[in-house]
Amino acid sequence: MKAKMKKRSMLSATMIIGLLMILASGCSLTVPPPNITPHQGALHAPSSSSTIQIIGGVAGKIFGDGAGGNARYQYQLNDNLALGASGTFGFSGEVESDDRVNRIFSGRAYGRYYPELCEYISFGFGVGGGSLKKDLGYLSLDSSLILSVPLFSEVAELYTAGHIAFSHPFGGFMDNNPPNNDDIHLEDTFFGGFSLGSIVHITDRVALSVDISTMFGTAEDSIYFALTGGLLISIW
Repeated sequence: MKAKMKKRSMLSATMIIGLLMILASGCSLTVPPPNITPHQGALHAPSSSSTIQIIGGVAGKIFGDGAGGNARYQYQLNDNLALGASGTFGFSGEVESDDRVNRIFSGRAYGRYYPELCEYISFGFGVGGGSLKKDLGYLSLDSSLILSVPLFSEVAELYTAGHIAFSHPFGGFMDNNPPNNDDIHLEDTFFGGFSLGSIVHITDRVALSVDISTMFGTAEDSIYFALTGGLLISIW
């Protein structure tokens, strides 16, 4: 079965079968990291091809009551570089208050570099930002190293990734409810994390994927998890 990502243009529609941690607990007092769940390995599409990916899922502190979605567009510029953009929306079922983040909007421009030295290694990088409240936003930077292991003549691909990211809040603060009436200013946060995932090509046009990711931040209570699965439908 010759279902290689680097030999096709791909339109992907992804339906979640697990958790997507878009919000930090639905009542976060920390700035979140960018949404960098890879959902792909180091193999790439051919030059001048495009990928559209739609992701949706539930979120919460552990297994809580939030939900969200992510849409991505990626263009394979050449054999060594892909460029893309994504947007994320998330919300929480927690009761709205001044010291809770109930909604998040974010966008990210990113790239993937595929070195000629080894086709099973790729590097990711991105810059983005988002809105947590009307007057409170954040900016983010990120980079990733992704390693892949092809199986069964590249019908299946296992991958692992390491991530680092930085988020900077701006434009406002969180109001703290009594008895602590001091304003809470969110702090710059550095993140580190990793992902494990697999992609299995059922046919030349259909593939299934699953991805487990986590990010740990330097700020208190800034731990994020994601467990996502997907259906990928390819069009040449």
